[in-house]
Amino acid sequence: NLHDLGLSPLPSLTVTGTAQLTGDVLLGSSPGSTITINGVIQGLGLTFEGDVVDAFTTTLHVSEPMNNRVITFPDTDGTVLVTDPASDLVVAANNINLSSGTGHNFIGASVTGATMSGGSEHYVSANYTTVSGGSMNTVMGEYATVAGGYHNFAGGRASFIAGGMNNMATGEQSTVMGGDSNVASGDYSFAAGAFAHASHAGAFVFASPSNTSTPFSSVVDNEFAVQAFGGVRFETGAGVGAQLPSGSGSWAMVSDR
Repeated sequence: NLHDLGLSPLPSLTVTGTAQLTGDVLLGSSPGSTITINGVIQGLGLTFEGDVVDAFTTTLHVSEPMNNRVITFPDTDGTVLVTDPASDLVVAANNINLSSGTGHNFIGASVTGATMSGGSEHYVSANYTTVSGGSMNTVMGEYATVAGGYHNFAGGRASFIAGGMNNMATGEQSTVMGGDSNVASGDYSFAAGAFAHASHAGAFVFASPSNTSTPFSSVVDNEFAVQAFGGVRFETGAGVGAQLPSGSGSWAMVSDR
């Protein structure tokens, strides 16, 4: 007991070899005191009580290192973000990604700049990608986005799927605006409706949702292709235009005059 030896308070103490201190140990005499550690802290972690002594503590624990690691805190005020089951800031090497949702979302280890803002069972394997919600969506094209829906796949660079289900956007900068089982495989192509396949560059394809069996596909680049079982109508002015009635192959004039 240092107090019993008349050594309290100690202005300086040097210990060589191993020192074992049991019980309560006070380091420092004021908030301005400096505690210097030259060496390695070994143990199960550092446990903090906080301002109020109660039954709850916070333990700073380090996983068993498999290599020499360096963690640097920036010279700024702020809050350290930690992971939890619902919202994870995923940091690996110099890669920073944000994942939030109900769980089972996966961001590739080498990916950086990816965001999952909701949903579950998503998979991302490309940089600077986004999955906003839904379930079982996959993004493998750099800068690509799936806004929501179910079982959609954005594989083209900077491709976009707004929602729906079972859609694929594999062309560069291709777009699927929802619906079911649409494919935009041509670069800069657009597909919407159901089973619309924009297979050529610059193609715009819409397939009537009533078609649920046979794909309706583009046939040349830069084509505007529409399958509308209810007919097609264009207006060039108020009540003036042309229409192609359902089941017809002939255009009819439209006018309310």
